[in-house]
Amino acid sequence: MTTPVQAALPLRYRLPNPPPLFVGREQESQALMTALHRSPVVGVCGPGGVGKTALALSLLPRLPEFRPDRALLIELRPGQPVEDVRLQIIRVLARVNGIEQVDWTGTLRDEDSIGGTLIDLAESDGWWIVLDDLHHIDPQAATALLFLLSRYARRSRWIVTSRRIPPVTELSPQIVSLTGLPDEDLQRLITAYMPDLPEKRIQEVLSASGGSPWLLQQVLVVPSGNEVNDRLLDGLPGGAREFLKALSLVDRASRVPQGPLPGRQGPAAGSARLVYPPARSGRTAAARAARPDPAELRGVSAP
Repeated sequence: MTTPVQAALPLRYRLPNPPPLFVGREQESQALMTALHRSPVVGVCGPGGVGKTALALSLLPRLPEFRPDRALLIELRPGQPVEDVRLQIIRVLARVNGIEQVDWTGTLRDEDSIGGTLIDLAESDGWWIVLDDLHHIDPQAATALLFLLSRYARRSRWIVTSRRIPPVTELSPQIVSLTGLPDEDLQRLITAYMPDLPEKRIQEVLSASGGSPWLLQQVLVVPSGNEVNDRLLDGLPGGAREFLKALSLVDRASRVPQGPLPGRQGPAAGSARLVYPPARSGRTAAARAARPDPAELRGVSAP
């Protein structure tokens, strides 16, 4: 007699391991822990590349009440098919709860039914959900989702990362804001990665990283920006390489400098960049938002 094998949860929905090396962010970690104990929904906000998702992944295993077998990562990406984000979350939760088919007839009857279905599925087994990069969806949809979660989530836990958090009154005390990592913490990372790096090179890397742990890793891979670009484009046909280089020049020329305004998105989404952390499953160079501007990471306080 054969036993049917239960369909495995796709890797893209599994919460990945935390970065093997995570330094600094002691105050932010404490603030995130306090917020999670106070209310089921927390927002982690800051520019791209400062380690919002890494902070969440690093903290969760340290919480005694955390259940790794009931943890999910739902990534919101640009270029995905247009769909109500609530329905996207319902599909994932239905799958992890063993529901093969969703009766959309009843679910789509009205707004309350959609919201109620999402909450019931998340609450059914007290799921821990990291909802990553909320800024990729429509602001009104993001506001409605956060309002729903803040008002009705109880057993489930939600960490929402975004470059900007919509103004939801219930969520205001639950926002943890990140800016660029201080130089002393970045230097600890450099020393751990390359303990024999000369002091002059350390200062160059610090300057180039602009407070971003992600960008610091990329700068350490090769010594110059041109070589970084060559490494990224390696393996592509020659014509494709030249085309992408031309596009990057157009992109740079079209950017309009802006001041440190609350809620700014930073560089345009969709440009190629490496993954941070590199080992995270389901990420591709094109899937993440553009490489952060070092000037954006210094002293910009998220809303």
